[in-house]
Amino acid sequence: MVVRACLWEVDLQASFDVDHVKIYLRSDPRYDQKNDYKQFIGSRIWLGNNLCGVSSEADVAPDDDGFKSIYNIPCPKDAYGRKVRIEKLYSYLVICEVQVMVRNDNLGDSDEMPTTTPSLSN
Repeated sequence: MVVRACLWEVDLQASFDVDHVKIYLRSDPRYDQKNDYKQFIGSRIWLGNNLCGVSSEADVAPDDDGFKSIYNIPCPKDAYGRKVRIEKLYSYLVICEVQVMVRNDNLGDSDEMPTTTPSLSN
């Protein structure tokens, strides 16, 4: 039996103790924002070989427009990994953006915090 799965993965280039993964779903006008957030329920979020969690309706929050489109998936303490993977069996993913949030004590001795604003250069 062949199991079909859609997946999204990012390589963080180093191993981190991840606190949580925040996932923003599509919100363009062609997407059914009122109901299709349920499509993401049951997606598995992995940190390396550690399962952070399986998305449920309890994990979803509304965006600025009031549509349920933001999932916040906590990872277990001391779950280190280099790659974050999101997978959905027998269906498709409708992801717009993914934020991987590391624990503050994992940032080292640097006084400089990572930026949340992209920098532009020519």
